[in-house]
Amino acid sequence: MMRSLFIGVAVLLLGACTKVDVTPLGETRDGRHQFEITCNQRATESGSCHQRAIALCDGSYETQNIGSTGSGVNSYDGQVFTTPPGRVLLIACNR
Repeated sequence: MMRSLFIGVAVLLLGACTKVDVTPLGETRDGRHQFEITCNQRATESGSCHQRAIALCDGSYETQNIGSTGSGVNSYDGQVFTTPPGRVLLIACNR
């Protein structure tokens, strides 16, 4: 019983972590590097999405599109957890 409770709490805490995924998309027509950055809600709220964009682009980027990922459903040990929607940024570096 305690083990299941511990594992359930661990799963909840892991879901509360920031998660940022980066997908390189090549170059724009004008030769700038372009990326898709997918962030969970926690990363969006903490500013980690934009921090990653700044790091990828050496401080200067243009947001070309903003979308959302929609919510998800995870299950573990017979319990179902929902994950809140995240954000998807399409960016182009200015340098």
